[in-house]
Amino acid sequence: MLKEMDLIKPVTKNFISHSIYLGGGTPSLLTTSQLKTIYDAVFYNFAISENPEVTLEVNPATMTSDTLEKLDKLPVNRISLGIQSFNDEMLSYLGRPHTVSDSYKAYESFRNLSVESINCDLIFAIPGQSMDDWCRNIESIIELYPQHISLYAFSFDRDSYFTKLYEQGKIHPIDETIERQMYEYAIDTLTGHGYIHYEISNFALQGYESHHNRLYWKNKPYIGLGAGAYSYIDGERYCSVKDITRYLNLLENNQRPYIEHERLTPEQSLRETAALNIRIIDEGIFYPELSKQYPDLNPDDLLHDTLMKLTDDGLMVQIEKQRFVLTRKGILFADTVSSSIV
Repeated sequence: MLKEMDLIKPVTKNFISHSIYLGGGTPSLLTTSQLKTIYDAVFYNFAISENPEVTLEVNPATMTSDTLEKLDKLPVNRISLGIQSFNDEMLSYLGRPHTVSDSYKAYESFRNLSVESINCDLIFAIPGQSMDDWCRNIESIIELYPQHISLYAFSFDRDSYFTKLYEQGKIHPIDETIERQMYEYAIDTLTGHGYIHYEISNFALQGYESHHNRLYWKNKPYIGLGAGAYSYIDGERYCSVKDITRYLNLLENNQRPYIEHERLTPEQSLRETAALNIRIIDEGIFYPELSKQYPDLNPDDLLHDTLMKLTDDGLMVQIEKQRFVLTRKGILFADTVSSSIV
């Protein structure tokens, strides 16, 4: 990673980073020294804003007294805790190495450290999961009352263990109607307890919205480091090799480890930005902002017909002369809406 930072640094000199997110995998397994080395290198190699959001992902199973000691020596101000479920049987089914008790202990430890913000992840629509079980999960997360909550629908990823079981007919996806009911229950219950549903999958108490999430949905540039990571810099998209051995070999030969490299046309980029913007629920697509980002294009010329059809279908609504946001129905079918805009 240090080598990759050095190689990509010249390409990233024109922008300032406002968020640093270490996660995907379990970075809390690294030693304090290793984590400090990574963070020091990030601050040395890239232009970082004065008060960046610095998030560290933590698996409750790796939570030790050493994990807590690390935080005092690191610039971390936000924790993302992968709770996933408050049901031990479901955690075991998902192959998660932690228990519900581990989640509670980890959460309380971070609370006592006075970390500025704690995010908790939950998964719903797990094959075999009942509505009652999901309701109990939402009740449990409300009792903890973290500053931020991320909810993700279970997905059958390519070549995964669960996908193979599905292909063998041993498990089945949860009924789409039940999945929608789970999601809507979460929206209604969490917003009823003071959480702002600011993005399709994310809820936050006032002032604790994730800067990192917003940067993605605004289609701002970002640097991805590590095997399989994506980057978006100066209108170009990069993807690193996923095979770790090949990733290391390329870097040892002073080669940036990218297998894909794509530059979008201005129209493609505008459409992609608009499709991402809809995920920010209260802001949606705002023509003046798109015009500022793409001064040579007229967003109304490119998007008008599509947005009018989505409005007629009840998936979007025009709340200001030049702003379009998702309706409640549109939130439930956000991926379909995004696809039609792109």
